[in-house]
Amino acid sequence: MTCAAWRRGAWLLAAAALAVSSVAAAVPDWVQSSLITGRPPWRPDAAMLQLLNSTRVTFLTPQRVLVVYRSVRRIDREDGLNHFTFQTPYNADTDRIVSAEAWAVAPDGKSSQSYARGAFLDRVLQYNKYFWDAERVLEFDGQGRVKMGGGTVACEVTLERELGFGNVSDEFLSPMMTVRSVFEVTPPPGMKLEWFAQTPALGSPVADAATGSLRWELDREPSTPVGMPKGFHPDRKRVEVRCTALAAAGAATETWKDFSHIAAQITDPRVDSGGPVKTQAELLAASKTGRWDRIRALTEFVQKDIVYLAITLDKDSVAGYRPHPAAEILRNRYGDCKDKATLLVSLLRAIGEDGRLVLLMAEDPSYVTADWPSAQFNHAIAAIPADADTPAGWPVVDAGPLGKLVIFDPTDPVTPLGVLSAADQGGFGLVVDPRQGALVRLPVSDPEHSGLARRIEVAANPRGGFLVKVEESRLGLNAAEYHYLRWSLPQEGFQAALERRIQQTNPLSRDLTWSDDWDAAAAKYRLSFDFTVPAYGRKLGGGLIVLTPEFLPSQLTLDAWKESRGGACWLGTDGLQEEVRLALPPGMSLEELPDPWHADSPTLSCELSYRTEGQVVVFQHRWRRRGGLYSRSDYQALEELYRKIAEAERRPIILRQADRS
Repeated sequence: MTCAAWRRGAWLLAAAALAVSSVAAAVPDWVQSSLITGRPPWRPDAAMLQLLNSTRVTFLTPQRVLVVYRSVRRIDREDGLNHFTFQTPYNADTDRIVSAEAWAVAPDGKSSQSYARGAFLDRVLQYNKYFWDAERVLEFDGQGRVKMGGGTVACEVTLERELGFGNVSDEFLSPMMTVRSVFEVTPPPGMKLEWFAQTPALGSPVADAATGSLRWELDREPSTPVGMPKGFHPDRKRVEVRCTALAAAGAATETWKDFSHIAAQITDPRVDSGGPVKTQAELLAASKTGRWDRIRALTEFVQKDIVYLAITLDKDSVAGYRPHPAAEILRNRYGDCKDKATLLVSLLRAIGEDGRLVLLMAEDPSYVTADWPSAQFNHAIAAIPADADTPAGWPVVDAGPLGKLVIFDPTDPVTPLGVLSAADQGGFGLVVDPRQGALVRLPVSDPEHSGLARRIEVAANPRGGFLVKVEESRLGLNAAEYHYLRWSLPQEGFQAALERRIQQTNPLSRDLTWSDDWDAAAAKYRLSFDFTVPAYGRKLGGGLIVLTPEFLPSQLTLDAWKESRGGACWLGTDGLQEEVRLALPPGMSLEELPDPWHADSPTLSCELSYRTEGQVVVFQHRWRRRGGLYSRSDYQALEELYRKIAEAERRPIILRQADRS
């Protein structure tokens, strides 16, 4: 059979299967009660509405649940088709699909079709080429099943799920406007439910005294916001529920120390500081004398020589928390975040040092809640005991009985020892230890040790323009991220990016030359470059020339905050210390300098000053921004302050050219 014939045959088989799985049938009551006809007055312009989003959980045991997912969606316009695919992720090793069924209802509600499990696509849920585990997704595509203009598709998937030591939860977040959102949890006989809501806006659940169930129901939940600034985190109506014995004074995991003990039982058996791990550690550290030099040799090895690749072979509910054995990671030369952290801890212990795993929620400092010990993590990094020689500005936390610890991410190839990845900053992290585990607030970059220092020297050239010489020194995270940009681009690509940056303020610039170097131990990146500007300033009458000292574009920019939904935006620490030295051309004198200017707020400080040193005009600019979560009002206040600073930066220097008549 030819390939074309095989594809044609496969299509006919698929069509036949679809025909068998699609039959005219009455819709269930829960679908019927969700249907609406006509455009709702409270959302007449919607391309797509989710009429119902329901999760019902029944605990079979404290560690295993039966979950029923239900969704009803109505489509009015073609631009809503991207939300007409229903997806249910599940773990093929620990979950069991009990049933799956879907229904398509005509716009007038008078006819419907039902679709059985055979109409669902069951495929591997591959996040990217570096992540391979047992996650799959059960998918039903509603496109083409009903007409637009009010056609409705409903889907119900029931599965058994193994929780391990996790909880059940809901965040009431959806990319679609949702008319009714339901989250209901029922305990098994003889047990009770405990719950925690991240925000009081969620309110208390409706409790059923007969069954012990808890039910949250919300109306007209807005869609997940779009057009938000980078780093935006919407307010969550997240609720977590766990099942405990009726007579228990508290949950099985009552404190973070208890949870750390459980996590240590899973991770510690994979730490191994003997055999090939010890040999490798001693080889790496052999030529190093200082303590931190020896440790740096290990951290760089794990960052650069162990490829990030997640392959999960275990088939239980805690497989996502269990690393591979350290010797196996070393032999394979690959691993995911928990593998790389485990190998680093093993290498450290092999040379007489110590280390701990730290669990956190990467890229979301608002997620982990200190008041509710539970599995709230998606990333693992490492902690190394600090000492008196720990350099200032390094990311250090106080872990109580475990002492002060330097936090390091061996997965991030960008940030060297002494710098904490931007994705890891500001939230809570759990230091894993069988006896003294502790939840700690992860550091935010110190503005004294992360930012840009720049010196710009400007001199007239014989052609009537300027020669501009720039020396930039970046420190800390700022240096690491900019070095990564340099490293990720070829020579020509980086030069093109640098030219674009210069041309934002000097469109006619040319003759660019540059050089750079990177010092990983000091987390310092230096970039030197020269360019020429063919003409300086703007000539006015009477021999006056107006010139702005803004030879390079301002770093003070923010993305627009376009929607009103509540939330916060994470902004990292940043800062600039700049000196511009303008040597006046022969025959030119200074006519007027702007006045000094400064601004201070709880999150940012800025100073601009001007002076002369003989025939040199000196402009100094210094600002620092505190890293953290910014509410909408704080963000907008910062945006307004940026606008004022930009106006102050552009205030001109006025020069006078000597009369040549």
